[in-house]
Amino acid sequence: MPAAPRDIRISLIDISLRSAARWGLIFSGCLAAVQTFGVALLWLALLATGTFSAWDTGFTAATGGVSHVAAVVNLPVTLLVALVIGAVETVVGAGVAVCIALVFRLASRLTGGLLLGWREDGGSGGRHP
Repeated sequence: MPAAPRDIRISLIDISLRSAARWGLIFSGCLAAVQTFGVALLWLALLATGTFSAWDTGFTAATGGVSHVAAVVNLPVTLLVALVIGAVETVVGAGVAVCIALVFRLASRLTGGLLLGWREDGGSGGRHP
């Protein structure tokens, strides 16, 4: 005889600010690493296709031959800028995660939390006859 279905309810009332900051830092750090890797790949693709030399022709014509694109846009400078932007992005991402956790804490105190519920159908283990 199958067991009667029962309701399961979980109430989410509090989020740890430290956990939110850690997860925000991890997630934003991963995104920053992917972004830096993508910038490096894009720079290498532009170099391999000769796009920088085409830009250099137009740039030297516009500046009267005073400056070249390679003097401004090179791999170390590009990676340094990508790393700095990634570091700022990581700190801001952790801050945003903490702010979202604070807003959730305030809202859950006012409303009693987030209630998750579902019905268990008697322990069939996910198998259907």
